[in-house]
Amino acid sequence: MLTNYHWTVVKGDGERMLVTGPVYIPREVDTQGEAATKEQIEEMAHAWFLAGSALKVDVNHNHEESGSVAVESHIVREDWPHPQYPVGTWLVTTLIRDETLKADIRSGKINGYSFEGSVDRTVHVALIRHPVEASGTTEKSEGGPYPAHVHQVHKLAFDSDGRVIPTETEPAFGHTHQIIGTTHVERAADHGHGYRLVQGEGNE
Repeated sequence: MLTNYHWTVVKGDGERMLVTGPVYIPREVDTQGEAATKEQIEEMAHAWFLAGSALKVDVNHNHEESGSVAVESHIVREDWPHPQYPVGTWLVTTLIRDETLKADIRSGKINGYSFEGSVDRTVHVALIRHPVEASGTTEKSEGGPYPAHVHQVHKLAFDSDGRVIPTETEPAFGHTHQIIGTTHVERAADHGHGYRLVQGEGNE
């Protein structure tokens, strides 16, 4: 479940490490080109905990328990909003206990959550809105050989299916990152950055 698909907030207290981030955001297309409603996400979140999976957190879907434990789970609600994520988002906080995994998180090699599950697929025709063009900055990275920094992203474009047309960031400290997905840039110079599309003047 810990992987490199979504940005994660890291909170450290000495040797104690807690990581918090979104597992699933309503109607946001994931790396499989799929999305879920807030109702579906809540059902998944509850089923995951009822199955005892909080004690079975793995890394990059290797199905091997990492020793990490999901100690908090929260669905963002209208009467309990979150400043960054929309209503229906599933947020999880995990206690990280393995030293190698801690190092991978600090370096940005592991920087988020990914939910794995079986699904029954059916075909539906729907009219959806998706960005045509966007611009902004990546999230800050503090891993790798450079000081904490972000990259400017200009004219990120999307095809008719809402998928990112591959491009790259503007340079910072002499390097750039390829952008091929909607949640993170590709790793370069031993670090990576996450990014999220937020509706505004830069996202039409």
